[in-house]
Amino acid sequence: MKKTVLITIILLFHLSPSNAETININFDDWCPYCCSDAENPKIPNTEKPGYQLEIINRIFRQKGYDIKYNSLPWARAVKEASKGRLDALLSPSKSEAPDLIFPEEEIGILGWCFYTGKKNSWNYKGVASLKQVRLGFLHGNNFDGEVQAYIEKNRDDHMLIHPEFGTDWIEKNFNRLAMGRITAVLDEPFTLDYFIKTNNLNNQFRKAGCLEGQKMYIAFSPKNPMAEKYAEMFDYEIRELRKSGAFEKILSAYGLSDWK
Repeated sequence: MKKTVLITIILLFHLSPSNAETININFDDWCPYCCSDAENPKIPNTEKPGYQLEIINRIFRQKGYDIKYNSLPWARAVKEASKGRLDALLSPSKSEAPDLIFPEEEIGILGWCFYTGKKNSWNYKGVASLKQVRLGFLHGNNFDGEVQAYIEKNRDDHMLIHPEFGTDWIEKNFNRLAMGRITAVLDEPFTLDYFIKTNNLNNQFRKAGCLEGQKMYIAFSPKNPMAEKYAEMFDYEIRELRKSGAFEKILSAYGLSDWK
């Protein structure tokens, strides 16, 4: 009986869908996780799309699915996925999109770090220290804990809080930081470090403290009847990628290593 169940599971994940079923997935330009095309930020970079998109392509496209990538502002993308107008979302924590269907396996670890100008001596030393800065961040990000509570409490105080709503929030926030319109930025460190390095900004900005990391996932719309199957397929295939060494190879191309 156990052997029959195992064979059934294996067949489930190796059968190709009929008529090239399309999965609409939203991504952010969040290198090295997801990287957009330099000329058209609404589509992935074809040569180096980011390690998360490479994993998604490996899992679903090789199974015969047609993947269509979208790039909507984050808060809107969460709503669209909840309503079923997107099939999947990269790469929320469970607290950012609690209505979606999550696999067991995460696709990365989401850290949050503060950045400020090189000459600014401010460092994050608990939520009370945030009163000393005007904080820039992407609208829709959920930082959990006391920092999120601080943002919610002071959301209407524009001398303390400055959310960014666009898809090019990283560049805009660093420009504001350089011009003194904000005094600190809170976002994911791999992405911001990558932006600083590729734009030769190491002499202008520095890291000023970090929060505890969260797991991030590909999450599927509860309105899609295939959501549970997609999540199970993702779990099975990413475990196989780890076993084969392909997972580590994808990560190493972006200067990363497996977090497990």
